Amino acid sequence: MGYSGSGEVWPLEQIIRNEIESDTTSLLYEISHGGSSSFLNGCTGEAWTRVEASEVEAWLEDHTKMPFVFLASCGALCDTGRTSLSFAFHKGSNESTTVVGYCHMDEQYCSDCWTYSLDWQNAFFGFLASGMSVKDAVDATNAIYPMCGYYECMRFVGDENFAIVPVVRRDPWEPRIKLKAPAGGEVVFWGDTLRIVWEASDNGSIQALTVVFSIDGGMSFCDTLGRTSGEDSLLVWIVPQIETDEARIKIVALDGAGNQGSDMSGDFTLENGFAGLYDACDCNSSQRLRLEALHLTSYDDWIPVRVSMPKSGHVSLDFYDVTGRKISRVFDGFLSYGVHIIRCNWPKDAKSGVLFLRATSTDGRRTVKIIKVN
Repeated sequence: MGYSGSGEVWPLEQIIRNEIESDTTSLLYEISHGGSSSFLNGCTGEAWTRVEASEVEAWLEDHTKMPFVFLASCGALCDTGRTSLSFAFHKGSNESTTVVGYCHMDEQYCSDCWTYSLDWQNAFFGFLASGMSVKDAVDATNAIYPMCGYYECMRFVGDENFAIVPVVRRDPWEPRIKLKAPAGGEVVFWGDTLRIVWEASDNGSIQALTVVFSIDGGMSFCDTLGRTSGEDSLLVWIVPQIETDEARIKIVALDGAGNQGSDMSGDFTLENGFAGLYDACDCNSSQRLRLEALHLTSYDDWIPVRVSMPKSGHVSLDFYDVTGRKISRVFDGFLSYGVHIIRCNWPKDAKSGVLFLRATSTDGRRTVKIIKVN
């Protein structure tokens, strides 16, 4: 099948540990007395020594899971739960890993399967060598030896699509992700399209990418915006009607070995670009910052805006383009309580099209959409 290998009779625990921890060991075969949580590896004096599932779990803590394990102990796969060997070898995940092994081989109803167990294995590994998935190879071999399949004396747990031919490697490296846009600091308006752009690479291949969205600064991710292949680098998203200044995008990549890499944007803002001065649902609007462009379309080099202050305080006025990028600050200062008319000069070299003017104070934010006509 293209793998190099070695074998030991009653190996010392340290030898077993070295093989399990080695990134060059992709396949592990064990045949010994044992059950779901341990197997014998030798004896000291009159006492047998065992390799426990808890030890395997500890050995693999800082290493990648084992791609393929065959456990030929009588009860090896009767239990595949949290304290089992199979769970320890695949580190609790069935992605890109499989464990095959015996169950109830010490029971009478599995005696016929036990008799033919080595023949079963010869056929099984022959199917694997042909490129068949591990699950399909188990099913095909059980069809030849129905006494093993009917009583589930030979069992499988793991990724049903996983194959070990061509050769698989234990990959200790996670995918590398660089989220290029949004970066953080942008202001994006409801209904706009936001281009989410990233770069992804891996020493092997990236199997899947997931784009997720947070409204609380990355504390939680409330929605999945899309799932795509490792070949893609762009997702176009229609911004929902959610108001937050702690929006974040996160890209999560998964490679063929089950390693995960991610990158996350900084905080950016989602808001209603058409809020203007009045909000029919805002019963307390007199107590909030209010902004109105007195001419929503301008042919001049400046535009007058009205700012209503619920109380005296600091105010900034900023122009943003349609991508949410801040392009100029036109006012930054103190305003007293009441209504003020402010002359806002257009940003230098502003072209015809849509711009957004945003007022920010300690009492909130307001944004209006303005069309510049040259």
